[in-house]
Amino acid sequence: MWEGRAIDDEDDELQEARQKVIEANRKIRQRDKEEADAIAAAETNNGEPGVNELAAVDDAATENANPDVELVSDESSLDGKSNSSHYIPSDHPGSYNDRSSNSGSEDEFEVRPTSRQRFDGSSEIPQFTLGMTFASPAEFKAAVCTYAILNGKQLRCVKNDKLRVRYICVGDCKFVIYASNERNDGSFVVKTYYPHHECGRGDNRNKLARSSFIAQHFRTRILTDPGIKIRTLKTLCKTLLKVEVNTSVCRNAKAAVLKEVMGCYVEEFRNLWGYVRELRKSNPGSTIILKTCTNNPEKKNYFDRLYICFDALKRGWLVGCRKIIGVDGCFLKGVCKGILLVAVGRDGNNQMFSIAWAVVAAETSVIWTWFIRVLQHDLHLGNGADLAIVSDMQKGLTRAIANVLSQAEHRHCARHIYHAFNKKWKGQERKLGFWLCSRAHFKEDLKDKLKDLSQLGKGIVEDVLTWPVERWCRAYQRTDIKCDVVDNNMAEAFNGWILDSR
Repeated sequence: MWEGRAIDDEDDELQEARQKVIEANRKIRQRDKEEADAIAAAETNNGEPGVNELAAVDDAATENANPDVELVSDESSLDGKSNSSHYIPSDHPGSYNDRSSNSGSEDEFEVRPTSRQRFDGSSEIPQFTLGMTFASPAEFKAAVCTYAILNGKQLRCVKNDKLRVRYICVGDCKFVIYASNERNDGSFVVKTYYPHHECGRGDNRNKLARSSFIAQHFRTRILTDPGIKIRTLKTLCKTLLKVEVNTSVCRNAKAAVLKEVMGCYVEEFRNLWGYVRELRKSNPGSTIILKTCTNNPEKKNYFDRLYICFDALKRGWLVGCRKIIGVDGCFLKGVCKGILLVAVGRDGNNQMFSIAWAVVAAETSVIWTWFIRVLQHDLHLGNGADLAIVSDMQKGLTRAIANVLSQAEHRHCARHIYHAFNKKWKGQERKLGFWLCSRAHFKEDLKDKLKDLSQLGKGIVEDVLTWPVERWCRAYQRTDIKCDVVDNNMAEAFNGWILDSR
């Protein structure tokens, strides 16, 4: 019975099928020879073949024909040319192994010569036929995966090598598709195919829904919207493909598509020196710094950091902006990882004004000191006597500002302080009380706000004063800066504005 057959018995089955086809071709050649001899004898006797002679030849050919093998000659035989090909025409209806007409055991496959129909990859759901050819095993496996996922079938690959691939159904049915390499032309041909499923639609988890399939299926969607969210991709898989995939599969699929589009980024890094030369040529007076390092076993020049500040941005900040700068760092989320450092100012209308940026490997005290020093040189800041710097509470950045711009007013972002404060003291009233304290206009007003805040919890005032109040309260800010902001929202907004790019 079919259920009792071992998977590796397929080779014997294929050999038996080939022998049947070879025997059928031999009988065809014998029939053609007998028919030609009968025609020649009739022409010799009467000048034309007789009806009785041709009928006798046809009867003999019918008796010698193999009743188990359907033989159809090629279309070229209609033109009078001899053709012994056992393949049916490409437009012949049906080419899969149908057992319904098999008069033998249900467990045996009917051997039928098949057409060399090329697989059509443009169809939404792949359709297979016996004898269908594929360019490679990879194309065959991709087509089977698409078929299984779109039809909700759980298939398992039980044989997978360079010469043959076989899939069977995990469910309680006899579905099988087997393809192997063709010795003559090297194509990959479907040799065994039983398409009927006796199982229902599987669950929403399909092991064939890997990141490679998701990347290929949603490639156009990802290319048109490179900033697509991972959760959006998961939702598309659930609604359109009816499969549940985890976050890592969608993340890897998106990364694979974007990496393919970006090309070889190693070659792009080699072109950075040319990029710097073009920037300096097209923007005279700009500061473009590219540093490399050779601290590696190969002693090659690896990218270290890149700083850019255009001349127009320098002059714009010096002439038309307030003397306040917000500095912040954010992650680069593409194929090439790293940190983007930004310096953002405020113009006369309190609008965002980008000044300079740098791509570095990490946010360290050394890197921040280098960034602040270059910024000091470009904007002629001196020791920062008439300047205010707004940043988060990163220790490396705080030390860099204290060392380079010792006379500058360093403000800590009140929003970062509130996030730390909110971990212990939650609630809308406490949130309002904190922001009233941060925006107090003078010191006596701050004392009143702290007194009101003390009513909302024992020890709440002591906790809020653990952060130096002169760094985050408006009452301690200088008035000559002409800007009373207590947060670093401009730099945070700039990082969010360039999110798709980074």
